[in-house]
Amino acid sequence: MSITSYATERGTQSLISIAGEQAPKEYRFSLDLPEGFSTKPSADGSISITTSTGETLGNVEKPWAYDATGAAVPTKFSIEGSTLVQTVEHTSSTVYPVVADPSIQWVPWPVLVSGIEIKMFSSIAVAIGAGGAWAGCMFSKVSGVAAKIVNQICTVVGVGGVAGVVNYVSNTYANSSVQPLGCYGVYITNPGWGLRSMPARDCGF
Repeated sequence: MSITSYATERGTQSLISIAGEQAPKEYRFSLDLPEGFSTKPSADGSISITTSTGETLGNVEKPWAYDATGAAVPTKFSIEGSTLVQTVEHTSSTVYPVVADPSIQWVPWPVLVSGIEIKMFSSIAVAIGAGGAWAGCMFSKVSGVAAKIVNQICTVVGVGGVAGVVNYVSNTYANSSVQPLGCYGVYITNPGWGLRSMPARDCGF
């Protein structure tokens, strides 16, 4: 049995490879949810990730599992505390190996590189405070990597919301202790929820 995890455009995906009948039927994954977040099973077998107000922040897509012939193997999700459990009902009649997949999607968590981009919010805030003209989502006094960050924020919250997000992240995280090569996301429609650790691959590491 092996588990391989990798980043997707908006989350993570793990591939479970089950080699034989003696392999476990249950596989556990910590969701590491921010405080106040919860999970809610859906009728189709997927899991919704929601805030205390009921807003959906992401989901764990409906599980699947297939044996070596391409035949579907019964599988389902359950939640135990903050742990996602995928049960794969392989049996002696299953043709191994079996591949199964829990896929977690977060929307929208823009990716930031700690120590570089997160710390950069201080200078972005200063540039925005200095004034300048907007052309769509491009700010005249912000360039380079900083401009890409601002553009990413702007496409989600609009021109009017950019300064608020930038100032919040700057004030909260400019002097925070973050890993130099850590990869983090911030939920920009409500930055008060804080940073979330993201797979290093999301940041190009």
